[in-house]
Amino acid sequence: MKLMADDERILAAMDPYGLRAMNYVREHCPARFAAIPNPVSYFYDLGEQLRSAVLAAEEAAENTSAATAPESPEAWLARLGRANMARLMAEEAVFSEMVYSAMPPETDEDEDDLEWEAAWEPLLPDLSPRPDLEEETHL
Repeated sequence: MKLMADDERILAAMDPYGLRAMNYVREHCPARFAAIPNPVSYFYDLGEQLRSAVLAAEEAAENTSAATAPESPEAWLARLGRANMARLMAEEAVFSEMVYSAMPPETDEDEDDLEWEAAWEPLLPDLSPRPDLEEETHL
């Protein structure tokens, strides 16, 4: 992908969520990525939408968590831990909905994969009971 000067400026200012989404689509959905006319602008805008959605989900998660009295350092650490967990859960939920589900990975049945599957052998022999062999051995 050849970048223009404006694209480089936009890419440098892009939200980390936009970069994360762009890297995911570029790696896992190359055909869809190639079909986007201006991927830098598209993912810049998507990054802004993702940021807004994550902040809203994070705020909702924080509001539902139990309050801790601010007297002790342990209470501060507990609040910090809940805030961090709320952010991570919000990021996962938003990315699952807006990126991963919207753009599932493209499957590419490679000849190498098919050859590998055909050459696969189990490490242990199949010890499951076989009715056809039991009849012969119990005669």
